[in-house]
Amino acid sequence: MTKRKNAVYGRLLCGLLAVLMALMLFPAGTVKAEGEVAQITKNGVTTPYATLDAAIAAAEDGDTIVLLGNATVSTTLNKSITIDGQNQYSVTSTNVRYGFSTGTDLTFRNVTLNFNYTIEIENPTYTSDLSLFYVNGDTNFTFDHVNFNAVNTGATNRLHTFYYDGGSVGTITISYSQFNVTGFPEDVFEWSGNTPNLNIQNSTVILDSNRSGITGTWNVTATDSSLTVTNSTGNGSNGSNYYLTNSNVTYTNNGSHGLSSTDLVLKNSKVIADNNGYYGVYVSRLFTIDSTSTMEVTRNSKEGDFAGLKITSGVTDGRLHLAQSLQ
Repeated sequence: MTKRKNAVYGRLLCGLLAVLMALMLFPAGTVKAEGEVAQITKNGVTTPYATLDAAIAAAEDGDTIVLLGNATVSTTLNKSITIDGQNQYSVTSTNVRYGFSTGTDLTFRNVTLNFNYTIEIENPTYTSDLSLFYVNGDTNFTFDHVNFNAVNTGATNRLHTFYYDGGSVGTITISYSQFNVTGFPEDVFEWSGNTPNLNIQNSTVILDSNRSGITGTWNVTATDSSLTVTNSTGNGSNGSNYYLTNSNVTYTNNGSHGLSSTDLVLKNSKVIADNNGYYGVYVSRLFTIDSTSTMEVTRNSKEGDFAGLKITSGVTDGRLHLAQSLQ
């Protein structure tokens, strides 16, 4: 083979390698041009956008926005859309709050989310409490393979993370994710009426140094997960139902109640309640713990005459709900 042919083959090989590298970085349908941050593909046509705000404004219910780079967001998220970070990119929001109405289903997938608050936040639309995600209707959120970070260092009152207002209901699903919320002056998950659902699957959830972790009556289902609520100025939990399977739940150093629940059902799970101001664990209705589960309740009732563990029963429709221990 001549030197000239070698040179030609060498250039062809370099070109093929360059194409392969581009395909690995940007799979088919997600090729990024200069200045593009997101795109929407619909009916076989892909439309790129210079900002995530622009993509959200153009999106219709059911659309998927694919990120092509790290993005910021300041526009409303009140649409039934999916935002996919391709396991590479992040979305950052600073000092913005979002409202959601009936029928909204918002999904984040394969993305890092950074929600930061550095100043006092006013409420431009609603007269009720503020929140990062304010829900007025039946609204669902899904966090699938998401690294979620919400940090407040500026707001001092009336700022929740998720607030389901007056009769609102829906489901928050945290799946294969890392979920961290720190420093909110109000509650991370607050209910104000009906019973919404909080599903935690194969995830780690840490709620640290907020006013409260989970307030009101939520149906909290944790499977193959870890839930930690610590350093709350008020209750770690206040009256939700907990259904735990293969999970570890820890309530420590909360100013008032630790894990205060209506139902508490454990299957191959562990509950730790340590150094809470009032009850370490309080169960007002159904308590079920199987033979593979454990509870450690220590150093609670530091703020008064409260039991470390209190289990009560009540009569409903003529039936007595008693504490149970299933072996």
